Amino acid sequence: MTSEQEHKISTVDAALVPYVWPRVEPILSRALVHSNDRIDRKSQFDSLINGTDHLWVITKGDEIVATVILQIATYPTGIKMLLCLFCAGKDFALWGDDLHEKLVSFAAENNCTGMELTGRKGWTRLLRQWNWKTEYTVFRKDIDYGI
Repeated sequence: MTSEQEHKISTVDAALVPYVWPRVEPILSRALVHSNDRIDRKSQFDSLINGTDHLWVITKGDEIVATVILQIATYPTGIKMLLCLFCAGKDFALWGDDLHEKLVSFAAENNCTGMELTGRKGWTRLLRQWNWKTEYTVFRKDIDYGI
C-alpha cells in the first residue's frame, strides 16, 4: 500500500486552523447540526483558534476525510478528561482503530484519567469494541414560547 492510499491522523496547530478551516468546515458542519444550536461554526472556529479545543484531521493523500474536535476538561475535583466533542467524516472503519489508539495516548500525555464522548446512539456499537461504557443518557425538552 502506498502512502497515498493510507490514512494519516494529524493534529492541527491553533495558528493553522484558519488555513485548513475551509476544507474542514464542510465535514464538521455535518456533526454541528446535532449540537442543537449549542455550538455553531463561528463559536467552534473561535474555540479552535484560541486553543480551548483541539482539531485533528484524518487525511488520505491530499483529501481530508474526517475531522475530530477535542477538549481537555478539568472538573472541580481536579479530574482531567479528554472530551471528544465532534467526530465527522467517512471511512471510519479504515482509521477508527488508529484514531482510538492516538486518543488514548494523547489523553495519557495530558494526564487525563479517562475520555468522554457525547454522541448519538450509533456510537455505542462502535465504542464497545474498545471497552467504552454508556454512563448516562441525556434528555432534552424544548420550551415552546408560543412565538
